[in-house]
Amino acid sequence: MTPSVKIAIAKRQKAFHIYGKNSEAYKFWRNKVQRDVKSARSKYFRKSVEKLNEVNPSRWWREVKSLGRLKSSEVWYQHLLSDENPTLTHLTESYNNFLVNLTSHCNPLLPSYDAEILDLPNEFLVNYSQVYTSLRQIKTSKSPGPDMIPNKLLKMFACEFAPVLADIYNVSIQQGVFPQRLKRAIVRPIPKQSPPTSVEDDLRPISLTSQVSKLLEGFTLKSLLSQVVDQLDPKQFSLPTKSTTHAVVYMLHSLLAGLESGQRSVRIFFADFKKGFDLVDHNVLNDGLVKLGVHPAIHR
Repeated sequence: MTPSVKIAIAKRQKAFHIYGKNSEAYKFWRNKVQRDVKSARSKYFRKSVEKLNEVNPSRWWREVKSLGRLKSSEVWYQHLLSDENPTLTHLTESYNNFLVNLTSHCNPLLPSYDAEILDLPNEFLVNYSQVYTSLRQIKTSKSPGPDMIPNKLLKMFACEFAPVLADIYNVSIQQGVFPQRLKRAIVRPIPKQSPPTSVEDDLRPISLTSQVSKLLEGFTLKSLLSQVVDQLDPKQFSLPTKSTTHAVVYMLHSLLAGLESGQRSVRIFFADFKKGFDLVDHNVLNDGLVKLGVHPAIHR
């Protein structure tokens, strides 16, 4: 949608309201809009899509379908409807039960009845300025969570929300209670392959949580990292300032250094944990935090 197309559309609409759809003025601008749109599509393809065919075929197909307005009349979940799941309601219940049963063998976290209000150091608490900065950094293109509060609204009214959220977070960490409503999420299954054939293996659950929840999580993460970062393995690359690229460079350096020394061979074993994040035992995770000496305000 280029500026020239927008101008042509505005003039077309003006001609329509003033002279009517049978007027020469309207027909002229109508035809100009069609020509400009066709030209803009062609320029966009040459500039942004054509080269993707070689470097990113998947994105190339998405862009081509978008340009051609190609939409499949068949939705992916139709392939999962069966005698066991004859309707969409049955299918969603089936998938929900599958997610619930994943950790049914794990002991649930016992609720904490410690109502003591901790006197925390200042670095564990947040102030207006920190919350305001985080709110202004929100990406407005992201979808909202169950509270349905648009991210644009949180960012636009950061001045008004900042003191409220600061109070909520500080009271939460002092009392050791995370607001129950902020734990809710909208779970959207995304097919891993097209078409999916199995509820258990071919759907990836994507959870849309509240943006407020993410902000509070970020404040806690900052306090947590400052306590454990020096105790982690230096070969752990899932940390701030590190990335997968660092891990690959380190691995390649180790392999090539070993090979160049002569009379050596290399064997590499890659492992991927099925449902790795979904199957985390929270009791084991919490015990690990205690052993690392994390402050009780964090792990409780």
